[in-house]
Amino acid sequence: WGAKEVKATVGHYSPEAAVTSYSVLQNQVELFKKEAGLTIYHRQLFDELTDLSVLTVTVDEMEQWKSGAGMVFVVWSCASSRVAVATFTYLYDGSGKIFRQYSVLDLH
Repeated sequence: WGAKEVKATVGHYSPEAAVTSYSVLQNQVELFKKEAGLTIYHRQLFDELTDLSVLTVTVDEMEQWKSGAGMVFVVWSCASSRVAVATFTYLYDGSGKIFRQYSVLDLH
């Protein structure tokens, strides 16, 4: 993630994946679908994260279900890139690929 490699990051998602992203600053929800949408989402996110020197993860919870699927919930901040607080919730399929992500970003 720190390397900001969009293609490698998108490779962790299933072909039909989607990201729902909410910006507190803009009070706006956006939906990004499939590889093209995920590429746009991650380019925008990585462009926003100009300085990761104080990136802090405060919560990182993982659940794995009997089917092999699971969920990861992350709360993080990065004041050096204007991120007061952010949350990411990842839902994984049985093959370990992300099929759904929900993100909230509070930029200041």
